[in-house]
Amino acid sequence: MCFSGCSVPFSCTLGSGICFRHGLSGIFISGKAVVGDNCFILHQVTIGSNYGSTKRPFAAPVVGNGVFIGAGAKIIGGVAIGARARIGANALVVEDVPEGAVCFAPKSLIKVDAEGERT
Repeated sequence: MCFSGCSVPFSCTLGSGICFRHGLSGIFISGKAVVGDNCFILHQVTIGSNYGSTKRPFAAPVVGNGVFIGAGAKIIGGVAIGARARIGANALVVEDVPEGAVCFAPKSLIKVDAEGERT
């Protein structure tokens, strides 16, 4: 299925009860990806294969049941996301995430010069 600004092909496997809370805006799911039941997915999320990688065999993510995926998160390659894991906004996930774990992007760095002014 393809709507404006998204790609969710019929070849991907989607479980029941998935909630795209902010609609399908910017959602990309690989045709080989598997997403479990009752997942909560926000906008601008990519669940993509590692297509084009020269170092690893072609693979796509497997997302367990009840996973929360925050806005802008990117889950790439043959990674497994355990059941009930929480993926924070703008996280880049390229390794397996255990069941019930929380994965989040690093906090922004604010630089200040010697006088206390932001640089």
